[in-house]
Amino acid sequence: MRSVGYGDLRAAARVLQAAPLVARQDLAAQLVREAHWADKFGQRLSKPHPEWGGGTLSGAAARFERSADTWISDATYRHCISLVLQALDCRDAFVG
Repeated sequence: MRSVGYGDLRAAARVLQAAPLVARQDLAAQLVREAHWADKFGQRLSKPHPEWGGGTLSGAAARFERSADTWISDATYRHCISLVLQALDCRDAFVG
């Protein structure tokens, strides 16, 4: 997966915020996994993956509905950001 910037984190968190509470943790892991796979796809074929984008987290999030942009003071948004960060930590533990 390509480097994760704040815009990637925001895009993924907004996708999670629009999803049902019970689906958020799995969806965070899915977004990270798909961004990783899309990056590998792009490295091999020199083109973005048709569904998951070019290997960025925001590219993987692009096909999902997103909540409206919000402030970091919103507790739900902060929780969604933490879920994305946890998914990234889990991925890093396996990929290194």
